[in-house]
Formats: sequence, C-alpha cells, structure tokens
Amino acid sequence: MLKHLAIVFALLSCTAVSASAANQSCAEVLAGAKPVSTPGKWAREERFANIGIPLACSRLYTCQVKESMITDAHCKIVYTPPQTISGVCTGGGGTCDSCLTNEPKLPCNWHQEKR
Repeated sequence: MLKHLAIVFALLSCTAVSASAANQSCAEVLAGAKPVSTPGKWAREERFANIGIPLACSRLYTCQVKESMITDAHCKIVYTPPQTISGVCTGGGGTCDSCLTNEPKLPCNWHQEKR
C-alpha cells in the first residue's frame, strides 16, 4: 500500500508534456546543466483572420514538442514564441472561406528551464 501511495505522489508531482525520449531531463537542468534546445513542430490554429486587404489573411502558429513525456513539476517548458503568418484567402464571391499559409521559416525549438 505504501508503495502505491509513493507512485501516486510521484505522478501527482509531475506534469505531462510532449517531448522526445532523448531530450535533456529536468533533473539535469535542476543540477545546473545548460538547457539544450530541442527541435519541435509548428502547429497551426484552425481559426484565421481576414486582415481587410483583398485576398489576404493571417494565421497563428504555435511551437509544440513532438512526442509525449512526463517532466518534473520543478521545470517548465520554454518554446519558440508563436508566429503570425500572412496567407491568401480562398473562397467564392469575395469571401475568405480558407486561409492558405506556409509554416513559419523560423525554427520551432523548445527546452526545459527551472521554474
């Protein structure tokens, strides 16, 4: 029973995020290691804005980690800031039903830092 309580406590003190198994651990960061930047992936928001210029729109992309992992509650994940990308509207009759954009050219990276 005590073993089960220890496992539950350990799980409650962790935060689930996405990451790669080969990434630097929170324990390494807490021990004073320099944070290591890890490639992530850009995720586009489904919503977009028609910016008032004919056939122009914009969409927000956020940087995310690629795979799931659990990180210690004493660390936080720091990402490349979100990027707003301009695109082209598609749709009939002057409406903007869809916004065609490319991913940001800026690399998406993340790392762990001490809270």
